[in-house]
Amino acid sequence: NLRDNQLDQVSLLKITKSLEAIINKLNPEVIYTHSESDLNIDHQIVHRAVMTACRPLPGQTVKEIYSFEVIIDIGVPVVLPSKTPDNI
Repeated sequence: NLRDNQLDQVSLLKITKSLEAIINKLNPEVIYTHSESDLNIDHQIVHRAVMTACRPLPGQTVKEIYSFEVIIDIGVPVVLPSKTPDNI
């Protein structure tokens, strides 16, 4: 019941508790979440909630957390560095 682009109007505790319930149900070992430096405020909040929900506690199954950035189309071309055998 969390609305898009409105997470800044919801307490971090409520978001974290929602994620904890999902994590406790699924028992994942790996979590992928948004980067804390993402420009989208919802993504920043989700990152903070995930990090809190996955804090080291007895019975915690999460062993790894990976974050990613979402590239949005704002009408400007984005050039990503290419990986070749010479620069990997």
